[in-house]
Amino acid sequence: MRDSFYLTDEQRQVRDLVRTVARGRIAPLAAQVDETDTYPADQLRRLGEAGLMGLHIPEAYGGTGLGVLAFCLAVEEIAWACASTAVVYLVQYTGGFPIVIAGSEAQKRRYLPRLAAGEITAAFSLSEPGAGSDAASLTTTAVRRGDRYLLNGTKAWVTNGSHASVLTLFATMDQGRGRHGVTGFLVEPTFPGFALGKLERKMGVRGSPTVAIHLSDCEVPVENRLGGEGDGFKIALRVLAPHGPPRRGTCGPWRSLDGVRVIDGEMLRERCRHADHDRRRPDLRRLWLHARVSGRALHARREGHADLRGHEPDPADGRRARAGARLAGGDGRRRRHADEP
Repeated sequence: MRDSFYLTDEQRQVRDLVRTVARGRIAPLAAQVDETDTYPADQLRRLGEAGLMGLHIPEAYGGTGLGVLAFCLAVEEIAWACASTAVVYLVQYTGGFPIVIAGSEAQKRRYLPRLAAGEITAAFSLSEPGAGSDAASLTTTAVRRGDRYLLNGTKAWVTNGSHASVLTLFATMDQGRGRHGVTGFLVEPTFPGFALGKLERKMGVRGSPTVAIHLSDCEVPVENRLGGEGDGFKIALRVLAPHGPPRRGTCGPWRSLDGVRVIDGEMLRERCRHADHDRRRPDLRRLWLHARVSGRALHARREGHADLRGHEPDPADGRRARAGARLAGGDGRRRRHADEP
């Protein structure tokens, strides 16, 4: 899609810089990262050296303050090269964004400059084994004891949780109050009572670790509370809203899909050469679906970018993104190519 006509000069420069780094330094290692479950530390370091880890962080705290659309463009280019690196990069934003919008001045100065420089990474921890992303149903509890809170419970599916130096984590101070009892905390893995749990074995994107976290009287200083007591639901909602910053633009999935088109191009051409021109043939139906979903993904990306520029979002974006997930069919679940798990 030709998008240069609505991008600013700075946004184009960001896109071109990330594209150079991603295709030259990240893409050649993508298959190895996924095949060996290797954390993309070197790739993230290169992004930090290029000044790309703080696009969403204000300049006052060491970032570039270029906004969400610039960040979305960066995720797109990284996702084209390596889905695992793109997910960790995206979660760096998801875990750090709550500090930008709700953190105290001391919290911002403690964490944001290091996040922007790529010295540390962040994670976002809301889900639980029985709660998913339903912030109002959390069972992890927080009780204040003097100058600290004691957290108890288990968090699940924490992306980058095993490598993050700070986790934006949510717990409830009063289950009877539902969402009004949810409070956010900035938890460091060095705090007493913090323990890593099971590392999930995933079908793909294995360079991005997903873990459980166990909290047993985990001691969190009062100064690490994010916002006021009971503000956690509002903070989480700003991150997880359907058109909230990290999710708008369908940025990562679109470019990952674009990468799939490149990887599978020869396979698709081969099928075209040998297929009967009979619309009942499953392989031809798959090719037709590929073209149809690709078109929908392009449209969703355009609508998402428009949303980030202040225009009204298209409610059909969600349907288009879900259609993209059905693209690979059976080929997405079995080994066929070097870049598959």
